[in-house]
Amino acid sequence: MSTETILGSRSAEAVLIGNMTIYCESFSVSAVRVLCETSTAGGEGTVTNTYSKSARVTIKGRTFSEDVPMYHTMQLDGLLRAGTVFDTVYREMVLKNCRLQSYTVADSGRSDLDITLVLAAEYFEEEE
Repeated sequence: MSTETILGSRSAEAVLIGNMTIYCESFSVSAVRVLCETSTAGGEGTVTNTYSKSARVTIKGRTFSEDVPMYHTMQLDGLLRAGTVFDTVYREMVLKNCRLQSYTVADSGRSDLDITLVLAAEYFEEEE
């Protein structure tokens, strides 16, 4: 006999990036701390410096594009090329000092576009 576990689901979360609303269906964060190491005279390793890199936030979702599908691509390209710094909110978490690191826009012939964004976020805060 097998047991089936049914998990709840929720609707896509609206995330504002520039002038666009992305309906986020998948969200992930990764972060890393860099360790600068050197060897000692005795041949052992030692950490000489550490720092944390900006967290990488991946947002996958959709946006609606009934008139001009390339409008969203142009908006994202402008953010990427200018290195624009912005804040955005995902489920009551404020992503602070974000920069768009990469984007993918796919037009599958529907009234919406599939979008994947990778943001570099310096830190997070709880929304007030």
